[in-house]
Amino acid sequence: MALTNAASQVDQILYERLKAHFSDAELVEFGMIMAILTGMAKFILAFDLLERLRICPFTAGGKPAE
Repeated sequence: MALTNAASQVDQILYERLKAHFSDAELVEFGMIMAILTGMAKFILAFDLLERLRICPFTAGGKPAE
């Protein structure tokens, strides 16, 4: 998922760019929303609750779609 950050950090440059547009309260709210959406997406994929098209790169068990 493109919205996750493997380093689990927001560097100073990114924080300054975000602060130019959002307050600290808005950034916290945005972070909480992103955490919920990311968790929901992982849950849906983990329990195979999504009907996938043959072209979908996310497949059950990590196996390529046939």
